[in-house]
Amino acid sequence: HEDEEKKVDTTSVTAAATAAAPPQYIEYSFGVAYRYWSMYKSDEFYVAPKFKDLRDEIVNNDVYRVSVNQFHDELKNAIDLKNCKRGKKLQCTSSAAEMEIYQDAPITIDHILALIFVTNYDEFRKKLESTYKKISDEESKASLVERHSTFAHVARLLFECVHFYGLRSELD
Repeated sequence: HEDEEKKVDTTSVTAAATAAAPPQYIEYSFGVAYRYWSMYKSDEFYVAPKFKDLRDEIVNNDVYRVSVNQFHDELKNAIDLKNCKRGKKLQCTSSAAEMEIYQDAPITIDHILALIFVTNYDEFRKKLESTYKKISDEESKASLVERHSTFAHVARLLFECVHFYGLRSELD
């Protein structure tokens, strides 16, 4: 009986230690890695924008529309942010000439607008996020790309914000 008690005690100590251990790093897949730049036109996940520019995409899409007045309000906010002390410090941290992105270039109003709409408009963000994954196993790649094309300008700008204007974390 003495050995059984020790075994039970050891098991409970191990279980308690495991429960108290910090969680492991887990990486989640966001979905498809789309391509938005002309050099990728032959890629199966190249996305041609459905709309001529960011404003047109945000106020005229059929998935989640923002009113013209809301767009103009957020445009004013983006301009204010770009012109403030902190906004003036937001510069590109690397270059990709083929994407027309250059080291030390200031962040653009469009980049800031994309961030504003994704962070301040939950339904807009949810609709955008839904275009990174198939609706069902039967959905074709072409259909997925077509759905995503509704948000091609915003998605490209967000990609550029993260990869070219973002700062590296200590985990990198």
